[in-house]
Formats: sequence, structure tokens, C-alpha cells
Amino acid sequence: KARFNLIDARHPLLMYYIEDKNEIVANDISLDNGRLAMIITGPNTGGKTVALKTVGLLILMAQSGLHIPADHKSEIGIFRNIFADIGDEQSIELSLSTFSSHIRQIIFAIKHAGPDCLVLLDEIGAGTDPKEGSSLAESILLRLTREKARAIVTTHYSQLKTLPMLHPEIENASFEFDRDSLQPTFRLQTGIPGASYAVEIASRLGMPKDITDHAADLVGKSERSLTKLIESLEKELATLRKDKAALESKLKKAGQLEEYYKSQSNKLEGEIEQIKKEQLDEIQQILYETRFEAERIVKKIKEKNASKDSVKQAHKFLREKENLLNRFRARQKSKADANILFEPGDSVEVVSLDAKGEIIDLIGNNRARVNLGNMVSTVELSDLRKIEGAAGKTKKIRRTGGLNELELPGPEVHLRGLTVDEAMEKIDKYLDSAMVSGLTQIYVIHGKGTGTLRKVIADYLRKQSAVKSFRLGDWNEGGAGVTVVQLR
Repeated sequence: KARFNLIDARHPLLMYYIEDKNEIVANDISLDNGRLAMIITGPNTGGKTVALKTVGLLILMAQSGLHIPADHKSEIGIFRNIFADIGDEQSIELSLSTFSSHIRQIIFAIKHAGPDCLVLLDEIGAGTDPKEGSSLAESILLRLTREKARAIVTTHYSQLKTLPMLHPEIENASFEFDRDSLQPTFRLQTGIPGASYAVEIASRLGMPKDITDHAADLVGKSERSLTKLIESLEKELATLRKDKAALESKLKKAGQLEEYYKSQSNKLEGEIEQIKKEQLDEIQQILYETRFEAERIVKKIKEKNASKDSVKQAHKFLREKENLLNRFRARQKSKADANILFEPGDSVEVVSLDAKGEIIDLIGNNRARVNLGNMVSTVELSDLRKIEGAAGKTKKIRRTGGLNELELPGPEVHLRGLTVDEAMEKIDKYLDSAMVSGLTQIYVIHGKGTGTLRKVIADYLRKQSAVKSFRLGDWNEGGAGVTVVQLR
């Protein structure tokens, strides 16, 4: 599609001749999104003609496969014809005046105008009576837009400045002018027309004051009102541009600060995690050493045929150290697991019990009922960790070195499916181990069945001095299929 959007465009010859590229003012020039024509107004030597030449040259360069002095985001469509009427082509030999030479060029462009054409007209309608010239310029521009051609024209005619109000496909543009220094800034501003500042410029160049004062009086009232309106708009636009630049600078600094603090935060989090890891490693090392010492003590006690009480105290000491590590691990993981959502059916580990199971249901926002085999326990969500796999009831602790593995029993013993003799042998061994390990409550899982095994176990427990009390499990603990035992 024949359209263009030039961003930060510069005239290629200025890029060649001016050493300091920062002195070259880049401009955005666009005929896109329904805009067919642009009317550029403003003072002489302000940059209007250079803008026309910049557009024409950059489009021709792009269509010739050359790099252009503009931002890489610029877009340029394909134009089959580009017509330009720039400069004075008067000829004594051909009996052509300035006006006639312009008109002949424009007539040729109109005959070939179409959607794939670009027309560049400098000082359209100049060289004749201003009223007739401006009317002719308006008619020419409207004809080009009806043909869907893209057009950029420069002019000093006030009549053309009001044209975009009636025709939205035409856009006003002007080059900014510093009224304090009476110098052009060469910065193109779209959306508002520009004043010519002819009287002010003449005064700056040395024109006698009485002449410029008289000229100002001769300017019509409506013309003065339009000029003042344009001046007001230019001042407001200049203020907005300064505010925009200041805001962009602040936003840039804010973005840099945000990146800095984000990097510092990430760095700090990394350091904290490293400290936690070092602390955990240190505690693990202490625990390994404690295990080694505890096993040495237990072995020594057994060799001397010490009482079960002494062995029990040694194992209790070991379990306390292990629980200390588990609590530390739980605290370290609590932040990472804070956003985990648990659901019924999730496989989990109950950290405090060192047991694995499956969530039955959730209780409120903080607790869950967990099936731990034949035992159901209500625990805090913060005590749960999501895992994969079946429940495990016995924890094996390995220490460094070549000593044998030390096995600590869990709080449950499973007797279902065993004969009475097998069950009695297993519970007898388990009870000794539980006492040595310092457990205070255990669950004997025997199942309901005919009730025979339950009765035999009850008789056995009544005779054990280590048993403080026992009862059948509650509904959430397995009911009549479980006996809950309190140890001394």
C-alpha cells in the first residue's frame, strides 16, 4: 500500500555535510491511517522545503534498496509515481513565468494522480494574486485527495490552514518557531498550523520600525486573531513537549531504579538462601556426629548389659536431635510452600510424624484430614509436603562411617493378616523397640474381623508394665480396627 511513516527522518545531504550529527534535527513525518495530505505552514527558512525533499529522497532511496537515515521502525510503501514541484522553473526562452512553470508541473501530476502516487508541492499557488492563488491551491489539493493520491504541500496561505477542519483526510503541520529568539527550531509539529512571522522576521533583520509597525496595523483583524491563536497553540505545545521530555526522563530513571532494586533483591535472596543452606548443612553435620555418638553409647550400654531405661534415654536423645533438624527444615520450606494448594487425593508427607499418606478432605483453610494407612490424622497444612508415592511408616537414619544402619520405628504396627502367634511375636518386638525409641503413643492396627485378634492384643497389653493405658481408635483413627496405646 502506498503510504509511509518516517520516524526520526533526516535529510541525507545534511548527514553528509554536518560533522556533528547531534546538530541535525530529526522529524517524524507520516501519511498513514487515513491521512492523505499534509499542509505544512510556518516561517521562511523554517524547514518546510527541506521536509519535502527529505520525504521524496528517503522514499526513492528505500525503493532503490538503499539504507535511509531514519529509525528502523519506519515504514515505507511502494509508490509507482512521485511528482515534485520544488523551486523556480521560469524560462525566458519558453516564455514561462514562475506561476506558469508551477502550474504546468501540477497539471502533469494531476493527470497521473492515483492511489499509488505521491505529490510534493512547494509553495502551492504562489506567484499570483494571493486570493486567487489560495483558492486555486485549495481546489488542487482537494482534487488530489479525491484521486486518493498522497500529497504534501507547503504554503503561507491562511485559507489553506483551515482546510483540515472540514476535511479530516488532510492534516495541518508546521515548523516550530522560537518567538523569543525569532529563530526556527526546525522541529516539525503535527496537528496545528504555523504562523509566517513575516513582520517579526523583517524587524529582526533590520527593517525600519515604522514600516513594520504600519505593516502590523495593515494585517486584518481576523488574520491577527488566527495568528494569535496559532502562537498560543505553539506555546502550549512547546510546554507540553518540555513536560513530556521531563516525564520521560523521570520514567527512565524510575525504570533504572526498579531494575537496580530488583537485582539487589535477587542478590539478597540468593545470599539468604546460601546462608540457610550453610546453616542446614551445619546442623546436618552436627546431627550426623550426634547419631554416631548415640550409636556408640547404645552399643557400649548393650555390651555392659545396661537396663532398657538407659538404652531408651540414648535413643530419646537421638530422636530429639532429629526432631530439631526436622523443625528447622520445616521452617526453611514454609516460605517456599506457602502458595501450594492442597486438594483431596494429594499424596503428602506429614513432617512432624515422618509419615506419608493421602489427603481425605480439607478442614477450613489451615487443616486437613490425612489417611496414614489405617490411621486418620488431622494435621496443619503447614505440616504437609506434597510428594509422590505410597505412605511410608518407618524412617531409616544413615550416618557417615561404616557402622550399621540404625532403624527407628514409626508410631504404627500392622498386624492384619497374621496368625495370633505371629501377631504376638511382632507386637512384642515392636513394643520393645518403641519403648527404646522414646515413643509415648502407638497405634496397633489389627483390623476388625471376628474380634479375636483384638481381644488377644488387649489381654497382652494389660500385662505389660510399659503400657500406661489403651483404647479403641476413634472414628477418625480407624475405629475398632485400631488400638491406641499410651506408653509410660
